[in-house]
Amino acid sequence: MNLQEALRKAQTALAERVQKSEKLRAFKFDPVALQAEYERCWAISAGSEDMLAADYVPAALFFYVDKQEGHIWGTGEINDYFYQAVPSIVSGPPLR
Repeated sequence: MNLQEALRKAQTALAERVQKSEKLRAFKFDPVALQAEYERCWAISAGSEDMLAADYVPAALFFYVDKQEGHIWGTGEINDYFYQAVPSIVSGPPLR
């Protein structure tokens, strides 16, 4: 898995997520872009000026792509990594 493949996976995941949600279909999204790189994943997001105008914070959708297997991380994997495996880079209660 390389970054270009991860970006393609995230773009596909974005299209699928938007298609499944009537609420998200109302917004236009920018192409996905790398936001951060971690040891085990890439954090990729797609911003939306429409969401920003509608007062959504953050005005973007985020995807965490596993560097080894290439799958999009679920909430459990994100929580495990950022709140247990790497506690020094974040603070606060776990996401729910």
